[in-house]
Amino acid sequence: MRQPLSDTESTLLRQLAEGNESAFTELFHAYRNKLFSFILHICASPQQAEDIVQDVFLKIWAMRSELPEIRDFEPYLYRMSHNHAVNMLRKNARESILRSKIISLSPLNLPEQEVQRKETEALISNAIECLPKQQKQVFILSREQGLNQKEISEKLEITIPTVKSHMTQALRFLRMRCRHLYPITKLLILLTLACLPS
Repeated sequence: MRQPLSDTESTLLRQLAEGNESAFTELFHAYRNKLFSFILHICASPQQAEDIVQDVFLKIWAMRSELPEIRDFEPYLYRMSHNHAVNMLRKNARESILRSKIISLSPLNLPEQEVQRKETEALISNAIECLPKQQKQVFILSREQGLNQKEISEKLEITIPTVKSHMTQALRFLRMRCRHLYPITKLLILLTLACLPS
């Protein structure tokens, strides 16, 4: 049977519940490597494992007010990470099947589709230029340079929750700008945006 939370960890959870970012950072560094190794055994992808660790801690931050009620924090954290990893694997499998179906239904070598593809790329480029400055920086660092949330956070000197917020807002805006595209093209765009590095 697992021992109760240590006084230090209990204090950190209480401070985190009050919005203390230093406590959040300390918990992140205390568990990050252990969770990464645990998740890596499930998904076999270092990039996905890193993304899942960050997503789990973003969720911890979002639900911070509830943390003092959790008696067994470490098992809770591992259970959350396991569920997130399994859900990501299922999502990736569904998207892979969907992409295959779209490609089989939409021969991309037709001249009119090539024109449509270029028009779509131009629309997305224009939409990206319309993003607020920091949203645009976060999006470009993620999409064009392949940086993850932690790397973007360090490069722009903003918190990981802020990076996640900017990325969410940028994707929402770009999806709105793509809403008038032909159905197949729109679906491809949404899938592409959804799979950008976190």
